[in-house]
Amino acid sequence: MARKRGIEEAKTLKDQPAYDEKLTKKAAKKAAKKQAEEMKVFFEEQEQLENRAREAFMKFDLDESMTVDIVEFRSMLEEMGVLDDVEDDDRQKLVDETFAHFDSDNNKTLDFNEFSRAYNRFVSYRDQLEASKGKSDDLEKRVAAMGPMLDTSVFAARKRSSESAAYFDSNELIEKAFKTDWKRVESSPSFAEFCENAKLGAVKKKKLELNKEGKELKKAMNENYAVLNRLFSFFSAYAADGAMHGMDESEFIEFASAAGFYQGAFDPANPVFGAMDLKGVFAQVNAEVEAPEGAKVSKKKKAENAANEDDVMLRFEFIHCIIRMASLFPRGEGVHTLSAQAADFLKYLMRNVDAKIPPQLIDRNIFRRDRLYNAGVLDTLLKYQKQIRILYSLCVGPDFNPITLAEFNWFMHRLDIFDDRKTRRLTPREIHLMFTWSQTQVSDEIKARDDADSLAFDEFLEVICRLADVKDLPTADDLREHDFRHTVDALDSAVERLNDGEEPLIPRRKSSDFWGMDVKHERTLSERIDAFLDYAFAMINPDCGSILLGTFDQRAFVSAAEAEYLTLYGKELPA
Repeated sequence: MARKRGIEEAKTLKDQPAYDEKLTKKAAKKAAKKQAEEMKVFFEEQEQLENRAREAFMKFDLDESMTVDIVEFRSMLEEMGVLDDVEDDDRQKLVDETFAHFDSDNNKTLDFNEFSRAYNRFVSYRDQLEASKGKSDDLEKRVAAMGPMLDTSVFAARKRSSESAAYFDSNELIEKAFKTDWKRVESSPSFAEFCENAKLGAVKKKKLELNKEGKELKKAMNENYAVLNRLFSFFSAYAADGAMHGMDESEFIEFASAAGFYQGAFDPANPVFGAMDLKGVFAQVNAEVEAPEGAKVSKKKKAENAANEDDVMLRFEFIHCIIRMASLFPRGEGVHTLSAQAADFLKYLMRNVDAKIPPQLIDRNIFRRDRLYNAGVLDTLLKYQKQIRILYSLCVGPDFNPITLAEFNWFMHRLDIFDDRKTRRLTPREIHLMFTWSQTQVSDEIKARDDADSLAFDEFLEVICRLADVKDLPTADDLREHDFRHTVDALDSAVERLNDGEEPLIPRRKSSDFWGMDVKHERTLSERIDAFLDYAFAMINPDCGSILLGTFDQRAFVSAAEAEYLTLYGKELPA
């Protein structure tokens, strides 16, 4: 049922002209080349890891049985120093538990694939431990200690390709983004006029020069820019049909409502703005000044004008908008300057936002730090990287460009993810937000427009993990209890029962609450990824078995994917 519906919806989207590749031919060619280079390096690194693991496998396979038993496995752990800090009485227990974890088929031996997963994980653990020696519990240092583990993971390409040159969006990048945005704010004629009227500066030789008060305002905005940047990313993705990295009027009203400034009607006695006032501010900031007819316009300016759509605000315009809103905010007792007024405004804004929106829904680094970057997740992604790459190929086709939002929407329809909440599928708004959060930050929203509107392969891996962390899917025990073949069968059953007015056999879990302020996860992310991939693979071929139940048939999955790729693109699926 779900698979048939997903195929029909996805086919409709693929046939629509609106879902054509949005990048220009030149940008698409450049993006494809960059992506191909990244993928080449990625698979070369994975091959190196495999070769290293194979050497170790041959070394510890003492009886040359092409398997490693528990005695040989203990020898490996001892040589790697894993047992050094473990009490003698507890060592064998740790060996037994660790061996059982990697012995996925429970046959009391590890084949090469099982051994390589174990070996690479302990190499990463050893490197991470070495890097963290002598370091404190300081968050920044703990994050830095993750580096060695990530350098040999499926996310290794992120450090090379992201503008932060790191696995997180760095403070240095955010500072660079502020400088880029502020430069554009200052170059806006409407902002220059605002500053002159507010006595914040004056235009001299066609350039705005801020006075002391203007510089204090700039400082206040800089101090709060990191949060404002995140709020812009969050609310600009709020409308599922809105422009990527642009905040339209409806999204701006949503932001104002969450921040406590919109209550349906304007009341001068209260620190809120009415709908018409907000629309006025939006229009003022978003209005573009057209160059006089015949005037010379630089290529850079033409590119900026082309990227800056008339009905949406870009990030730098959002900063301008915040300043204008601050100027309308009622001044408190003893507040005599716009910079102090802006500081009060921002405190009011942050207090309201903090009370309504969980921090993990705004700061994309929180998920990476607390859920994504750990050995279990990296091990799971490494195990299924080839199958995930096939999913990626189904989205992008032969050119292997980064995935646009349109292509990702097609993929979500293909998996039948979109639907109302009662049937445990995610809404377009939630999908759009996860697409945005999985991207690495760029400092220049216009210059890096193509990168900012698509997902590279490492970002696709992250969005798979984010989807897995919020989508409500059954466990292996749930499947066994109700004799389901895989998760797709379980969800089809839930839909049928709901349509008949009955409750699903497997109840909904609170840990899947997307908007929860204090969500306690009942399962690890690696367990959730297993469940999501179980669902995704079964949507490609319902006869490929189940990851959760240990019946997954890789050949059946690949065969179905190859047939679908040939139907979609008229070519064979790349090896």
